Amino acid sequence: MSAFLAAITTKKADKAYVLSELPIPATVTGIPYGEAIANVELEAGGTRLVAPITVEAVKTLGLDVGSEVTAVIKASDLILATE
Repeated sequence: MSAFLAAITTKKADKAYVLSELPIPATVTGIPYGEAIANVELEAGGTRLVAPITVEAVKTLGLDVGSEVTAVIKASDLILATE
């Protein structure tokens, strides 16, 4: 199971203004690229997280496998379903 994230930031950022109750330290484990979107795969305390961000954002943040990041879950809705 994975969670989807809306924002990630690197620890290298000089100034980051993040409104979050729970920033999550994580490590990038993979970055499958699409044409415009990259699904940045993270490991956070044994949990797999996926952050779909633009390819341009991956380059701007300097992300690579092994990068240490802070994941911030940002959501206005949570939908649950049962099988």
